[in-house]
Amino acid sequence: MADRLAGSHQQGQPVLLQSTLLRLIAGLEAPTAGEITMNEQKLSGLNQQARGMFQDDRLLPWKTVLGNLLMPGNDPDKAKRLLARVGLEEYADAYPANLSGGQRQRAALARALLSSP
Repeated sequence: MADRLAGSHQQGQPVLLQSTLLRLIAGLEAPTAGEITMNEQKLSGLNQQARGMFQDDRLLPWKTVLGNLLMPGNDPDKAKRLLARVGLEEYADAYPANLSGGQRQRAALARALLSSP
């Protein structure tokens, strides 16, 4: 993606995907100049394909891993499939305090992928 960014950065210099750029791509902020395009279509408003995830996992400690994914409106079968996809299906009934940091991040990733913006 960085090789397709156009703007005022110097050619050949790496472009860091900082939070401002990520917020622009997600449609949480509007650019002050220029435009954001994806697949040759201008993005405006909330990007329905974007998902956000905190640096900290933000799991609810009183809920199991599966319980953290089962927010209102989320499909339980899809939640279980996502847990399997991130390698946590055997931890569905575990509480966040019993997981490693990496496992908590994967649970948070599954939650982000399951949710609609």
